[in-house]
Amino acid sequence: MINETVLNNSTTDIQTWTGIPATYTHLLIVAIGRLTETSKQSDTLALQINGDTGAYYSYLQMLSNNATGTLSAPFAVSGYAGTSAPLGVMTASEAGAAANAGAIVAWIPWYTSTTFNKVVLSLTGAGNGTTAYIDGRLFYDFYNPVTQAAVSSLSISAPAGSDFKAGTSFGLYGLS
Repeated sequence: MINETVLNNSTTDIQTWTGIPATYTHLLIVAIGRLTETSKQSDTLALQINGDTGAYYSYLQMLSNNATGTLSAPFAVSGYAGTSAPLGVMTASEAGAAANAGAIVAWIPWYTSTTFNKVVLSLTGAGNGTTAYIDGRLFYDFYNPVTQAAVSSLSISAPAGSDFKAGTSFGLYGLS
């Protein structure tokens, strides 16, 4: 374990880890929580690597959801030249009971490499168990800055206008 954080308030909109040690081979991010947003069932969190806000992020997202009682056909969305990458989803106020959360598990292989771009693979979902609402996604994120460098910091941001609810938890783990 590198760091675990459990938020004790609902006024935080970003989780940042700095000074990530280069003593592991891979990084694992695990998160569970909820957003303060009042107009959605779930929304997407953004990831930035090494504080870089340049247009060096691209992604492929595969998802299916059941927001209204009818399962959507699986579909894919992609983007490139973004200033962050989508990491995963967390539930918001329209997802039912306050205990209904979204979770993220993301793997960053060979995060200290200076040869290749960084790849982030995440599995994420949100749902509530008592109604039809389910949201499941896979993200393939790529970060390709001008100069390749080891990952030394990571930031996870809530969507604009939203914060993470108290009790939201973030863990960063090093894997050998």
